[in-house]
Amino acid sequence: MDAIVAKAVQQATEDTANLFTKKLLALEEKYKQKIQDLEAQVRTAERHGNQLEQHRCRSHLRIWGLELAPGQNCKTAVASLVRQLKGPNGSPIQCRESDIDATRLLPTKTRVKHPSSNSTPSPSAPCIIVRFLVACV
Repeated sequence: MDAIVAKAVQQATEDTANLFTKKLLALEEKYKQKIQDLEAQVRTAERHGNQLEQHRCRSHLRIWGLELAPGQNCKTAVASLVRQLKGPNGSPIQCRESDIDATRLLPTKTRVKHPSSNSTPSPSAPCIIVRFLVACV
C-alpha cells in the first residue's frame, strides 16, 4: 500500500511539474515577443531623445570672453551685452533678463605657459552658454 501511495504521489508531482513547465513555457513565448518589441521601442525612444537633445543644444549661444564682475548674475551680463548689439536695421536689440531661459558659466582652465614665453599663465577666456526663451528683437 505504501508503494502505491508513494508512486501516486510521485506521479502527481511529475504531472504537476510538467503542467507548470508547460504553462511557464507558454508564458515565456507569449511575453518574449512583447519584451523584444518594448526593447526596440526603448532603443528608438533613446535615439529620438538624443537627437532632440542635440537639436536643442544647437540653439544655445556660446559667448567667450564676457567678463563678469564678482557676484554679477550671468543673465544680467548677457542681457546687457545683447542690448549693446545692433539689429539688422541698425537699431539696438531689445533684450531683458526674462528673455533668457538659462545661462551657465563654464569653468575656466588656466592656459599653459608656452616654453619660449616669459609671461605667466593667464586664465582662459570664460565661456557662457545661453538659451533664449524668445528672440530678442
